[in-house]
Amino acid sequence: MAETAAIIPGMPDLSKVGHHSVLEDISKTLCQRIQNQDQPFFRVIVAYFMTMMASTMRAKVISEIRGETPVSLYAVALSPSGSGKGYSVSTIETEYLAGFREFFTENTLPEL
Repeated sequence: MAETAAIIPGMPDLSKVGHHSVLEDISKTLCQRIQNQDQPFFRVIVAYFMTMMASTMRAKVISEIRGETPVSLYAVALSPSGSGKGYSVSTIETEYLAGFREFFTENTLPEL
């Protein structure tokens, strides 16, 4: 990652940047609930849902190079059978995102 900082002026060394605190808290909670300590796997799932919420709200990344770009994420979360993929996704949808879609669609979207 140090090479990235040299190629793009002002770009931080991403190997030294920590994960977002909310992403870390949710992924740690999932690890404890599911009793699977593969935290990088759960980080991918949580990042997907966080990106989905931002994308639904039409968030954009503004950069000098590309201008405005809609927020998006392409992720592949591979894990063996029995590792808690379905349970973790269900937990995020029912406990963390409960009501987001309805509230956003009914209250926020009409204002945009």
